[in-house]
Amino acid sequence: MIEKKTDSILGIDIKKIQKIELEILIEFDRICRKHDIRYQLYAGTLIGAIRHKGFIPWDDDIDVSMLREDYHKFLSVVEEELSSEYFFQTHETDPNYINKFAKIRKNRTVFMEKLVEGIDMHHGFYIDIFTFDSVKLDTYKGKYQIWLLRTIDSFFKYRIKTRYETLEDGFEKKKATFKYHLIKILPISKEKVERCVLKIMTMFNDEKTEYVADLANPGEGVLEKFMLRRETLEDSIDWDFEEYKFPVPRAYDEVLTRAYGDYMQPPEVQVSHHNIVKIDLNTKNNKQ
Repeated sequence: MIEKKTDSILGIDIKKIQKIELEILIEFDRICRKHDIRYQLYAGTLIGAIRHKGFIPWDDDIDVSMLREDYHKFLSVVEEELSSEYFFQTHETDPNYINKFAKIRKNRTVFMEKLVEGIDMHHGFYIDIFTFDSVKLDTYKGKYQIWLLRTIDSFFKYRIKTRYETLEDGFEKKKATFKYHLIKILPISKEKVERCVLKIMTMFNDEKTEYVADLANPGEGVLEKFMLRRETLEDSIDWDFEEYKFPVPRAYDEVLTRAYGDYMQPPEVQVSHHNIVKIDLNTKNNKQ
C-alpha cells in the first residue's frame, strides 16, 4: 500500500517550495550555459526529470552534479555572475556551513533543516551542487583515499550536536557524544579539517581516471552506487523539467538503474526527507 505522499511541509504547499528551488536552478543554469560549464541533474532530481518531467511530486530539493574541473570554472565566475538575490554557500563563504559540497541559496528566505537548527549560517532555500572527483578503487592508494575520507567523516560529523542527540542506540550515542566533546577540545580548526579533506578528495585529479565519484558522501554503499564513468558526466542531453530544459546524462538509464534499481516504479513511502523545521518564503531577517 502506497503511503500518502507529501503535499505540504509545515503547512506550506510543496509546489510553492519547488517553485523557489526551480528559480534557483534557472539562475544556476543561466550561468553555466553562458560560460560553457558542464553539469547535469542528479539523484532524485534526475529521477523526477525522467519519470515526471519535473519534480518528484513529494521531493523538497534539487541536486545537480559536475566534474571538479567544471566546478572550478563555476567558482571563477560565480561571484561576478550570481544575482544578488542568491548566495553561493561553501565553508569558505559561510564559515559555519557543515557540508563538503556547495549550495546556492535564496536570500530573504528560510528553509531550515533540523540537523543544522541553531547553527549561525545561511538557511535559505537552496539547490545542492555535488562535485565529482577521480577515484581509483582498484588500487591500494585508491582504497586508502576512501578509507581516509570515511574515517574523517565518521569522526568529525559529530561536531554537529543534533547528529548524536538523535541516535537511538545507547552505546552508539555514548561514542558519538564522546567524539563531540573531544572535537571541542582538539587543537584542530574546522578550516584545517576542510583543507585536509579537499586535498584527499582531489588527490587523483591530475589523472583522467575512468571513474569519478561524489566524495563528499563517502559512505559505504552510497559512494559505489553513485560512482560514474567520467564520460557519463561529459555526455549530456537536454531534458524537459517543469516546462524548461536542463542537461541530464545521455546514459541516464544506466545511472539511475545502478543507483536505484527500478527507478520508474514510485516507492511505497512518498514523503520528503529533509526534516524541515522552519520555512519562510520571504523574510528580511535571514542571514545574507
